Amino acid sequence: MLFVKFVRILFGYVRVRVSGEHPERFLNLCANNGIAVWNVKRRDEILLCSVFARDYKRIRRLRKRSRVRLRIRYRRGIPFVIHRYRYRKGIIVGALIFALFLGLMPKLVWSVEVCGNERVSTAEILSVANQIGIKNGAKISSLDTENMRLDFLIKMPELSWSAINIEGSRVTIDVRERLSPELVEDKSPCNLVATADGIITKVYVKKGSAAVKVGDAVRKGDVVALGTVEYGDLSTVLCHAMGEIYAETNRKITVTVPLTETKLIPTGKSETKRVFQLFGGYLPLYLGSVKFDYTATAEEKSLRSGDGILPVSIIEAEFREVKKTTVKLSLADAKNRAKTELKLLETEQLKGAKIKGKSITFAETEDAIILTADYVCEENIAAEKPLSIIE
Repeated sequence: MLFVKFVRILFGYVRVRVSGEHPERFLNLCANNGIAVWNVKRRDEILLCSVFARDYKRIRRLRKRSRVRLRIRYRRGIPFVIHRYRYRKGIIVGALIFALFLGLMPKLVWSVEVCGNERVSTAEILSVANQIGIKNGAKISSLDTENMRLDFLIKMPELSWSAINIEGSRVTIDVRERLSPELVEDKSPCNLVATADGIITKVYVKKGSAAVKVGDAVRKGDVVALGTVEYGDLSTVLCHAMGEIYAETNRKITVTVPLTETKLIPTGKSETKRVFQLFGGYLPLYLGSVKFDYTATAEEKSLRSGDGILPVSIIEAEFREVKKTTVKLSLADAKNRAKTELKLLETEQLKGAKIKGKSITFAETEDAIILTADYVCEENIAAEKPLSIIE
């Protein structure tokens, strides 16, 4: 019954009021001429019935023979809707685009999600996935998941395993990361060598044999512990040398601060522009371009469906006007800035080292202040170096 109703709506039908002396004769003529009539109801001398829109002209020719009068009560169906809006091209174009959209959506990737990663960032994984063709808007039928999985592992050596799963219009990349080098015990033979010049202050060898003692002077690259163990029967066995060799070292850090700098001063003026994003394609929702120097911030607002993110979003960017101004620093400000930068460099370059002495000197040039810091440190200078059989 539902299919019959659908057919009637698809082709359109009219509800007709039939009045006259012999309306039954009209129904007989319709049946003899193969005209479908349904939902017939009688009210005194009047009949109500429905016929397909395409048959209405035919029943008008039969009314004279049956001596009845016809009047349309109402019209229903898609043909009448199309006729009503035939001059509104926007609606027709919109309907066609909507139909095309519904037809294409199930065939395209809506979202790409990553799970299982801890150390490797999701952004990095998605970037590599985009390179091999896994991205919003990609045709699902074109995704060769097995070959893409292997290509994915080649491009990301940080991963030990991956799986690419397609669930409807969503692609999930499940990954397993390789164990951190710190978690894997390396048993290959190696020596410990010095990473810097210095005077040995402490020697702790857990595996292998010490090659230096407290008070010895070493240069960068010298062997400080051997990856060998000698036994009482004079036999020698190679091993993975492990230990900590501390030395007093001299370090130097130099910081240069220009006496002039360019600052961006906000003027208070700003413009907001929006971009519509669909399947990785962008449609500007504005006219013209920003005609001043600016700093910008952007926010993407994605459309969601339940827990999933649809490939539709609005990117809103705010452009704040700035004025470039050249500022000259005083010597005191430049020195303070140099000291601040020095603290950051100490954290990076002297990490793990104990500072036993420190001296700072300033030198002034025509356009900059140069800070030079000399350090006396105590630090672990032992680094592993693979030991070959030839050695």
